[in-house]
Order: sequence, then C-alpha cells, then structure tokens
Amino acid sequence: MPEASPLRRTIGPLGRILEFGGRTRRADYWPYMVLLSGIYVVGGNLVALAFWRGIGSPVTGMYLVTAMLALLAFAATVRRLHEVGWSGRWMAAYLLMMLAFITFFLCWRYGLAHDSHGGQPGLLFRITPLMMAFTLVMNGIGLLILVLCLLDGNAGPNRLGPDPKGRSAS
Repeated sequence: MPEASPLRRTIGPLGRILEFGGRTRRADYWPYMVLLSGIYVVGGNLVALAFWRGIGSPVTGMYLVTAMLALLAFAATVRRLHEVGWSGRWMAAYLLMMLAFITFFLCWRYGLAHDSHGGQPGLLFRITPLMMAFTLVMNGIGLLILVLCLLDGNAGPNRLGPDPKGRSAS
C-alpha cells in the first residue's frame, strides 16, 4: 500500500469526522490531533480578539469551539482505541467522569459546598475526599487511553474492524 503524504494523513480523518466505528492508525491519529489542537489555539485567539473588539461573549465562544473540537477528538480516539483492540466505551467512561468532576468543581466553586445555615460545611465539602479518589481514577483512565493511543495497532482484522494497514493476522 503506498504511503500517504503528511498533509493527507493530517486531514484524512476529516472524512470520518463523526464516525465512531472502525479503526484509525497512529500515523493518521496524531497529526489529526495536532491539527485539532492548532484549531483550538487559533479559535481561542479569535474568540479573545472578538471579545476585545466588543463582539460576543468569550465564554460562549470558547464553549462552542471546545465542544466542537472535543466531539471530533472523541470520535478519533474511539477509533484509535479500536485499533489496539479496546472498546471505545473507555473514552465514554472518561468523558462521563470528567463531566461529573466539572459539575462537582462548579458546585464547589460557586458556593454550593456550604449549607446556608451559618456557613457550616455542606454535603459537597464532606464528599471532597471521595471526589479526590474519583479524580485519581479519572486521571488513571486518561493515562491509560494516552498509552493505548501510543501503541501500535493489532495486526490483521479484530472484532472492531479491518486493519487499516492491510496486514494479515499472524
């Protein structure tokens, strides 16, 4: 199979933007993730520039840019996990844990950590040790996903799709 150019590898996954099935090889995944990171930086700067000029809200703009890019990265990472023979549900578990952590943090940050009666510690303050353990598990899953994305894929087809390199199982 002829080797694709670096540009084709970088933009190739754009043809499979929201496809969660199949497999993606490392040579296609990492340049695509670098492209998404670059778009995030440029998008963040454009949102900041627009806010500086008095156009729109920076928070809303960054939420939109982040949500769009996160969805694209999520789909590509699920396909990358398929390449190494792991289920994309690991990425879903990580995402759900991250959303729970963000919810906890926002509740804590905006004063829901205290009861309204005399400023006594509230429920969220009392479960902080549990949330710390939860955060360790969430970060462990994130590290596992990173390591799996760095590994070479399974040779030959696996239960999640055909080998994108065209290798046969040995």
